[in-house]
Amino acid sequence: MMTSPPSTVHRLHLTLAIGLFGSLLCTHRLWMGNRDFPLVPLLQHPFFMQHSCDTVVFGALLLLVFLSLWLRIAGVCAPGFVLMGVYLCLQDGARLHPWFYQQLLMYSALAVFYCSKPTSDNVRKVSSSLQLIVVGLYFWSGVFKMNSAFWLGVYPHLTEPLVDAMPSLSPFLTVLGWCAPFLEAIGAISLLFPRVQRAGVVGLVLMHCFILIGIGPFGLNYNSSVWPWNGMMCLLLWQLFWNTDSDAKEIFSLRHGPLHVFLLVASVGLPALGTIGLWDRYLSFSLYSGRLPEGYISFRANEATKLPRSLLAGARFNHEDERYRVVLNDWSYQTLNTPLTPSPTVITRVASEVCRGASIIDDLLFGLSVPEGLWSPRRKVEVYRCVDGDLLSVEH
Repeated sequence: MMTSPPSTVHRLHLTLAIGLFGSLLCTHRLWMGNRDFPLVPLLQHPFFMQHSCDTVVFGALLLLVFLSLWLRIAGVCAPGFVLMGVYLCLQDGARLHPWFYQQLLMYSALAVFYCSKPTSDNVRKVSSSLQLIVVGLYFWSGVFKMNSAFWLGVYPHLTEPLVDAMPSLSPFLTVLGWCAPFLEAIGAISLLFPRVQRAGVVGLVLMHCFILIGIGPFGLNYNSSVWPWNGMMCLLLWQLFWNTDSDAKEIFSLRHGPLHVFLLVASVGLPALGTIGLWDRYLSFSLYSGRLPEGYISFRANEATKLPRSLLAGARFNHEDERYRVVLNDWSYQTLNTPLTPSPTVITRVASEVCRGASIIDDLLFGLSVPEGLWSPRRKVEVYRCVDGDLLSVEH
């Protein structure tokens, strides 16, 4: 492995910065306070509820990303980006998406490197930390896809553009879909063994290309916030694993320092708790798994004028109960160009903010659907009624 910081760490940093900048630009409305979609502070403190300077703060965040590429001040700017990113997520939990969470973890490793001497040992440490995050991401992403919601719902939807263009591929794509979660997890494991690392890189890069075909501008034209991330991961895989002598022992070594231990817990340990509902699914790298919490708001036609106009744009009439229903995830896509963070806490707080702003509505309902387990097809559904600005449970 090359041990010169400019040729190794700085190149990795450049890849991360380009991917991060692209995703931030695609989701710029997410980072603004003057929007119809509610802000969801994770800490109810005035410090995290000030939004008058959001445009300046967002501009400063972008500036820190690129100033951190200047080696002379990287020791200040890289930690500055991490601190500002954490602050912005505490200010609005809807901002804590897997791609941003991954960037915070990786920039933490870069920050520690830039604040230390650029020795070959420190280059190896930061490379191992980044490799660890990548391995954890792919492994748990594959594990969380091992469910019927992915096989019967998410995957067929992603492959629609290819099937429509080339119907003859349908049998092959069907078989590939059933294998995809296992191939992704196996690809992650292969990155730990030098003899098969390159095969793992090729397989995972092909997976990203497949995803971009499905959701890209010539496919579903969907969720553009992760287009730059998919391209970034292709380059990152090549940089981290194509020409390396790192193996599982090196990547998982606890001798790399306290931060590496923290990243091991965050990337490998905590996601395991996500499989039993004890850790957030998004922070467990549950990507396009289909087994995520969902929320909706339901109201009658005569109450529509009292709700945000952007919310009404996605309303669909439900003939069963003769009410209009808005899926909160769809509302987030339409207004912020990104899905809603599928955390029951975040989803409920979004609904609470809508309820608080529409307290004069007599018949506003909020439904929360949460998977009962990683592999169970069943969901637990809770329904709340908005009463005087508060959500009160009415059905379980």
